[in-house]
Amino acid sequence: MYLTRLMGYDYEIHYRPGKTNVVVDALSRILLPSSNSQLLWSVPCLTFLDELKQHLVNDPIFLKLRGTISDDPTTYLDIQLLRI
Repeated sequence: MYLTRLMGYDYEIHYRPGKTNVVVDALSRILLPSSNSQLLWSVPCLTFLDELKQHLVNDPIFLKLRGTISDDPTTYLDIQLLRI
């Protein structure tokens, strides 16, 4: 759930060792609830990427632009084609 929310931001993750990261250090020291508790792991399912790829394969505007960039990469210097 949080991965999809964070994807739209430009950020950096900095490691802070041990007690210098006060908030996280305090949270890590909280006693865990009893073993009867259940934990939930949520993982995003990004099916929209597959749908986008399928759509682009049939889009004449995209195919023309991709062909132009493939033929002469200097046409659009800020665009780089990736092979996925």
